[in-house]
Amino acid sequence: MSDSPLSTEFLKTVSHGPGVYQMLGRTEVLYVGKARDLRKRLAQYAHFSGPPHSKTAVMLSHVRRVETILTTTEKEALILEASLIKKHRPRYNVILRDDKNYPLIKVTVKEEWPRIVVTRKRVRDGSKYFGPFSSPSAMRQTLKLLYTLFPLRRCRTVRSRSRPCLNFQMGRCLAPCTDQVDQDSYRDMVRQVLLILEGKNQEVLIRLEEKMREAAADLAFEKAAVLRDQIRALKKTVERQMVVANHFLDQDVFGLARRDASVTIAILFIRGGVLGGSQTFFLADPMGDDQAILAQTITQYYSARRQPPREILLPLALEDAPIINEYLAELRQGPVSLAVPRRGRRMQLMEMAHANARQVFADKSKKKKAWETLAASLQKLLHLNRRPETIWCVDISNLGGKQAVGSLVCFVRGEKHPPGYRHFKIRCKDEPDDYTMMHEVLERRLGRGGKKAICPTSCCSTAARVSST
Repeated sequence: MSDSPLSTEFLKTVSHGPGVYQMLGRTEVLYVGKARDLRKRLAQYAHFSGPPHSKTAVMLSHVRRVETILTTTEKEALILEASLIKKHRPRYNVILRDDKNYPLIKVTVKEEWPRIVVTRKRVRDGSKYFGPFSSPSAMRQTLKLLYTLFPLRRCRTVRSRSRPCLNFQMGRCLAPCTDQVDQDSYRDMVRQVLLILEGKNQEVLIRLEEKMREAAADLAFEKAAVLRDQIRALKKTVERQMVVANHFLDQDVFGLARRDASVTIAILFIRGGVLGGSQTFFLADPMGDDQAILAQTITQYYSARRQPPREILLPLALEDAPIINEYLAELRQGPVSLAVPRRGRRMQLMEMAHANARQVFADKSKKKKAWETLAASLQKLLHLNRRPETIWCVDISNLGGKQAVGSLVCFVRGEKHPPGYRHFKIRCKDEPDDYTMMHEVLERRLGRGGKKAICPTSCCSTAARVSST
């Protein structure tokens, strides 16, 4: 049809070169894609003959116009596609809901007196970065161990002082600011910190044991006792670590599982041969085959702030692997290997990642059953006509009735729903009265912020409006 956004007349105007196309509805971007040949790719949509209930057919039924952006190379198209997806978050693209950057441990090796810093941003400043740590508790345990074994400075800058700070008095700093430690000894500690973060704990243990024996031979028993305690703490940490590879490579291992239209992706973080954590994503109804979904996930997941490791293991080969490889190598400023293992230890890692991806479906099923049981129980106990779908929880906080605020959190089908959270300044009371304050919060929330809320004590004449967090 001539009025179709993908009409023959329109396709004749589209270039055969590489670029990005955007499928647009009435007001929003529905889908963003890239192509080596834009006209050929859009022609495939124009002649799509799949079932009318398929996701592609449904998406095309909502398309009102198509926009294209030409690029010089396929890599530029790949980068632009990832940028536009992050900007517009189109309904039919793969969207990683949990796109936060996990924390990294940074060792400022370029400074005169290096220190250990926690950061979420990787900057090209010559420092050594380790992570990401998907588990904050695991990262805190690592930091606690490092601070205990190697009391490096914690202050932002080193300036000359007449007396050391409290950290030195507590044995938590070597006080380079008052020349309490020489440069060589300090640098040796920094090297041991780097070895531990690289997973080379056995080398550190050997060095500490040698120093302990030397201290004992010199009758420096207090120093030997300190080294003994460091060795014990490090050995406990080594026992807890799960070594999954016999090398010191940094790897990310992607696992993918599908159940009907839904897809789950699990990523295992392996640093120095040790499993450091994992992250999972649930994609309810992504468009495209597994290969396209995995490719979009990779290009969205990695960025200048979240750089790829030396090796990435994948469950299947990607059609655009050379371009994606080039893009990732540019982010890392070093070589990146995309591998699809078939046997050996790497294949065992793939199976582990696949099992983690499948577990997401099991966890969601378990949560769903738990919610259905709880909802049925609430319906019975509260004598409701139907099972509840949404639950609000209200809490009041005040200082003797003054500066009172009300907080409301929201759960939908047993899952927290942050868009439903609200925060209110209480206006009707200036003395402790939680029930009246909760009445005000609920009335204002149910009033949807656009209607006057009548104060239950008739002490407030102004219109109360919802104050969103």
